[in-house]
Order: sequence, then C-alpha cells, then structure tokens
Amino acid sequence: MEQQEEDKVIKIDPMVANSCRASYRLNELEEFQEDIKTLSPENAEKLGKSIIENGFNMPFFVWRELDGEDDLTSNETIHLIDGHQRKKVLEQLKGDGYILPEFFPCIKVSAKDIGEAKRKVLSFVSQMGVVDQQKLFEYMVGNDITISDLKDNFSIPDLQVFKFEDDFFNTKLEELGDPDLQGDTDSLLDADKKNDPFTQKVIIILSNEQKDIFDIAIGKAKQSENCEDEFNQDKRGNAIAAILRKYIDG
Repeated sequence: MEQQEEDKVIKIDPMVANSCRASYRLNELEEFQEDIKTLSPENAEKLGKSIIENGFNMPFFVWRELDGEDDLTSNETIHLIDGHQRKKVLEQLKGDGYILPEFFPCIKVSAKDIGEAKRKVLSFVSQMGVVDQQKLFEYMVGNDITISDLKDNFSIPDLQVFKFEDDFFNTKLEELGDPDLQGDTDSLLDADKKNDPFTQKVIIILSNEQKDIFDIAIGKAKQSENCEDEFNQDKRGNAIAAILRKYIDG
C-alpha cells in the first residue's frame, strides 16, 4: 500500500528546486497566455507520463504584479509567463489521485508593466529554432532513444514523425547494413539494450553500387536452408554469415 502511494507522488528535481529562488503554490499561478497554445489529449498524456516518470524538472516562469508601490502595502498577482500546459497537466494528475508538491520552483521574469509582460509571453510561445533532423537522428541513436520513445513520449513542433521515421530509421539504418529493419525500426537501438552475450552488432558502410549487390546477395542467401543459427534470430545477420561461410569453404 505504501509503495502504491509512493508511486503516486510527483517529485521535483532537486537541482531545479535548488536553482530557483522563488516558489509558489500551483493555485497561485494566474494563467496569462489566453489559449494562444493548446495541448491535444495525446500530447497531454505524453506530458503527464513524462512528469510522472521524470518528476517536475523545468521551473515555471512568472511575472509578479503589484497593485501598489511597494511589497509591504501591495497585493500581488503571480502571472504565469511560461508553463501553462504543465500547470494544466499537473491539475489533471491531481484529479487522477497523484500527490503534488505544495510549492513549485519558479523563475521571476522582469517586466515594467502588464503590456511588456504579455509581449514576453509571446516570446516564450514563439518557436525560433528549427530541428535539424540529421542531428536529431544522431542524437537519438547515440543516446539509445528509439523511434517508439519519440512517438510515445515527446512532441517536437513541425516534425512529421512518420516521415522522419521513414527517412532516417527505415532508410538510413538500412544503408548502414543494420539487420532486418523492415517493420522493426527500433532494432538498432534495442540490440544494444539486450546485452546478448551470444550476438554482436556490426555496422558496415557501402557505396550505392555495393548496396545493390548486397541486397541481391542477402535476398538469395535468405532462401538458403543454411540461413539459420541457434543463437541468432536475425535473418539478415544469418544471411551474411551464410555468404561468408560459403566463401570460406570455397
């Protein structure tokens, strides 16, 4: 029972908490974005899953508005500059029975008046950067992030995920000679995670002409009765071994 309750607690990343000088209750944060950005149910689920698994690891950005000239005699309103979607998802998680922290770390944004503060909201909403898909692909492969991870847990603006999958995970990994990627775009990354003591991953680089020869040879080898192995279920790897074995045997 205690373990179940522990699993329902949303935690704050200690580094985030220690790096922020301000903190406020969730219900103190006044939404300020006026629905400029919306969150689909699918992306809300992804964001909720990320918060559950990784904790609250990005502070809110807020603007503190006073209705008087000094702190002692003024009432304050804490306007949320950035973090509207996280606030909504946290409220949903609370409704689902998750236990939230009493206070959340915040970074105060400077603005001389409400007009400047609203301009800063728009600057946070703006997407200036463009994702370099080649760099994204290399980053994912280098950090064991599968295409399934990307689909299930992340939402990257302007990225057409299925085209990205086809252009990079279905095509580029095949060009690297990785085994049987048709219908299994996670195989390159998953192979490393298995730590199978009986198999090894081998990557080869081929010219376009060599790749054509490679595909024909692999296709023929797959039809061979000798294209099976007790320890390896990968058909393409077994096909390569059959070709090499035939070369060695003369």
